[in-house]
Formats: sequence, structure tokens, C-alpha cells
Amino acid sequence: MKGHGFPAKEFFRRLHFWFIALAAAFLGAAVGASCSPGQPDRPGEVNDGGTPASGDSDAGSADAGPVHAGTRVTINFDDLASGPVTNQYAPAATFSTTQGTVDTLSYASYFNSSRPNIICSQGCAEPLYVDFGTPVSELSFRAVGVTDSGVIAKVRVLRNGALLGTVDIVGIGANTTPVAVSLAKFSDVTRIEVVDITDTQGIGLDDFAFTR
Repeated sequence: MKGHGFPAKEFFRRLHFWFIALAAAFLGAAVGASCSPGQPDRPGEVNDGGTPASGDSDAGSADAGPVHAGTRVTINFDDLASGPVTNQYAPAATFSTTQGTVDTLSYASYFNSSRPNIICSQGCAEPLYVDFGTPVSELSFRAVGVTDSGVIAKVRVLRNGALLGTVDIVGIGANTTPVAVSLAKFSDVTRIEVVDITDTQGIGLDDFAFTR
């Protein structure tokens, strides 16, 4: 891990991710996962026939809209070196946080998402924001390294600054099992905010997919 001056508590969150990864590799418990069927293997690659990751973790009201025919995009961060993630995928998507930077971490194989990278805020518990250059639909992603059970974070879904709804991310208490988050019932999304992260050791994100 690269050190860049974050506080001790945030350091130990990341250290926890590292120990989980090391233990999983030693025990042979982790199995590397490829992208979901129909999704491309490289970030930003177009797949006209792809389908978003599915999950039961979405909750709350949705502003349903018409189905849009467009370009299918997957962003899995696997072509990036270790370091900050900001506008490498602009204009499709831009990533930011409230403190420090959003960084790549090469722990994906241990958390069973696309290898090698996931992303994490500086302490893996700060809010993480994704802004889309053009409105997107059929949006999904995975939360990884989720240690706790129950609601461990929320996703605020916005269109041009207006809140469309809030979706719970629900952990199952198994940090090697990704939590699929589906926002497919929302259309023309221009921003999401992953907030109120309460998981004991923080969470990472991976495998964003959407139609734009």
C-alpha cells in the first residue's frame, strides 16, 4: 500500500484489507472472478449486449423512466496502476471523495470481483461520489470487503442535483462475497453518492456498469 499521510485509524482500515487478502490467499479461500456475463473485460469497453449486475440490495422509491438504447460501459479499474482515481474515465464517469483521494487497491481477487483492482476512499469509510458526463441508466456496481451484516452504507441517486431516491447497501457478514448493488430502476442518473459507510473495516467498490 502506498502511504500518503492518512490518520492511524484509516491506516488500520487499509491494513485490515491487506490482512484479509493475505489470509485468503494462504488458505486458498479466494477464487478470482471475471466480469459478469455480457460485461467486457476492460474498463470503458463497449458491450452492446451486456446486462447490469443484479442484486437485492436496492430499496426505496425510484423515478422510473423509459428504457434507453445506448452504449453499455463497464469500469473495473483493472487497467490502472496504483494511485488516485479521478478523471481517467471521463467523460463517462469521474470519481471523488470528501477527504484525500479515491485510490486503486489490488485486492480484487481476494474479494471475488474483477482482478486486480478495486477502489477505496482514503480510509475506506469516507463518502465516495461518481459523476456521469451524460445521464446513465441500468446502473450497477459491487461493494467489496463488507465485514458487517445489515445496512452498512447508503447510495443517494441524483439527476441534475435532484434526489431520485436512496438505496441501502446491505452486508451479509462475509467479506469475501461482493454485495451487488443494482440501481437499474433509476433512469437518467447524473450522480451517485455512497455515504453513511458504517462497516467496521470500511468498504471498497468495483465493477461499475451502466448504459449511456
